Order: sequence, then structure tokens, then C-alpha cells
Amino acid sequence: MKRIVFALAYMLIASAGAHAQQQAATATLKPAESLLVPSYPGDTPWKQITNAKNNQGQLVEWIPSDQSPDNIKDILTEQVFLQLKSESPAMFLSGFLKRVGDACERARTNGPKEASENGYPIAYAQAYCTNQKGAGKDVDIFVKVIGGNDALYVVQREFRRPARPGATPGVTSFSSDQMGEMTSRLKAQSVANRFLADKVRLCPPSMDANQCDGSSLSAEKAPGPGSASPSVASSSPGPTSSSPFTEGKSTADEIKVALGKPSHEDHNPDGRFVYIYDASSGGMTAYLFDSKGVLIRIRRYAMTH
Repeated sequence: MKRIVFALAYMLIASAGAHAQQQAATATLKPAESLLVPSYPGDTPWKQITNAKNNQGQLVEWIPSDQSPDNIKDILTEQVFLQLKSESPAMFLSGFLKRVGDACERARTNGPKEASENGYPIAYAQAYCTNQKGAGKDVDIFVKVIGGNDALYVVQREFRRPARPGATPGVTSFSSDQMGEMTSRLKAQSVANRFLADKVRLCPPSMDANQCDGSSLSAEKAPGPGSASPSVASSSPGPTSSSPFTEGKSTADEIKVALGKPSHEDHNPDGRFVYIYDASSGGMTAYLFDSKGVLIRIRRYAMTH
């Protein structure tokens, strides 16, 4: 069974040969810049299951410690491409998203979104795959690509679950007794978004981890997911005085005009639906609407230690 659903670097393993050859090549993979991938947030520690290196790059994989490599539901992948250092992150990511579309029965993509961090070009995207061909999985993918001076760096987070017939990519239907499952999934996706956007960084040789990160990462200098980090918890439900929207009055169209396209949406068979927006503080806000598109309630989720 392939561990990575949408692998970008099987050439690393295929060309590395025996494990001894991979180990021998380790000494050659020492770029001056350093990729910062801190411990992945969550109550469950993550474990490394792959670390393959050769003269083309590196492939590292982590999964939660309570999962098996034979049945992966969550995975974080770090890849270094030494021979692609001159390629545009956005161009690379566009090609990756096309391959995702080709590999799925249906797919929806957001991005690539281009930006710059620490002087390096980056691109970020999300992909939602339903019924991955040959695997029978629905897969949500969040990926960040960084163009360095020494290599092209790719970090991606995948969520995998059994394929649901007729599913719409990026849109999840839920029943009234599945609210807990829905909330857990959306919180996990929000954490993945914030982790890639805010925590994964390429550090120039002149910067240490604290300077590179730009946020309070002094206690998270591990090179990969190992120990537990901040978890997500719901804040007090309901609107606050700072909310410009009114329950029972504001509509979905008004909120979309004000806030733009939601990062995620879920639809209930009875017509109710939810818009999810990521907050700059690292949490998220969920707006629940009735079947006519009128706001029923607001739920906020914040990062807590």
C-alpha cells in the first residue's frame, strides 16, 4: 500500500536504492538554509515513519502515534527537491493540483495563492478529492511550497477517509447527530491551515528559529512532529458585541459579501448549512444558516494551550 496518496517524490525512494545507500547520501544533504517544521499541534504525539534521502532530496513522513502505516488517516509530509530550486512554487503547485484532479473522480482546488516569507517566494493551496482512483478514499490536502536558494520545499497535510458515494469535493453533508464529527473535522482542518501558513518557514542562514518564525515558537524547535503542541478548543458559543452580524436577521449572502468566500462549507440534508472562516488569530468562526439562508447562530473556536 502506498503511504502517500498524492506523492510528489517517489523518485526519491525509487532512485535511492538500498537503505544503506540512503544513509550514505545523508551527509550530502546539508543546505545552508533550513526548513522549519515544528511539532504538529494536537493532544496525540506524532511519529516519523519515513526518512529517505539521496542526492536529489529528502522525503519525511509523520503520522499520529495511534495510527498505523497500513491504515493512515492523517499524514504530514515534508519533501526537499534539490534539483527543482529554480522552479516557481506556484508553477510547481499548479502541476500538483492538476495531478490531484486527474487522480480523483471529482476534485475541487483553492489556489495556488502566492506570497513571500523571509525573502522567499511561497505558494499555498487546498485540494479536495472524492473517490481517489484505485484507493477508494476521499482526501483533503493542504499544501505549502517554498522556493529556496538551495532547493524547492514542499510540506503537505492530508486527511483521508473512506470514499462516500456521490460526495461533492469540499462540501460535507451532515445530519443532526453528526455535529460533533463535523466540528472535529473542521477544527482539524483549521489547525492544518494555520500550521502550514504560520509555523512552516524557510529560514535563511542568518536567522535562528525564533527570528525565522515570527511568532512565539521558542518552545517548538523540534525538526518535526514529536510532542504534543497547542490544541484547539471551542470558545463560548454565540455572537459577541464585536460581531457585525445578527442572528435571525443577517443572511448568507450578506456574510459572503462582507467576508468573501468561506474556507469551507457544510450542507445538512434538511437545508441548513455552515460557512467556516479562518481567523487571523489562528482559530475559526462558523456561521450556521437555516434552509432559507438566514443566520441561526455563530460559533467561534480559538487556539488554547
